[in-house]
Amino acid sequence: GDILVFEQTDASASNVSSGEIVAALLEGGSDSYIRRYIVEESRIGLKSENKDFKTIYSQDVIVSGRLSAVLRNTHVKAQKPDGN
Repeated sequence: GDILVFEQTDASASNVSSGEIVAALLEGGSDSYIRRYIVEESRIGLKSENKDFKTIYSQDVIVSGRLSAVLRNTHVKAQKPDGN
């Protein structure tokens, strides 16, 4: 798969702009997310690029990093003549 590189941010996300992709957690939770950071009037949204997942809204978002690079895996695994 691809490799995502994140730049560490302060937890308050004061240096993260709305629309950036971030690594984040919800305060008090144990799950982490890689989602688009959306600032709305009174809440923060973590929007998935996958339409099968709903946007998570919260005021208690902890951002640990913002996406700075994507390293695409362009290596194509060769198949053997028997198809494996």
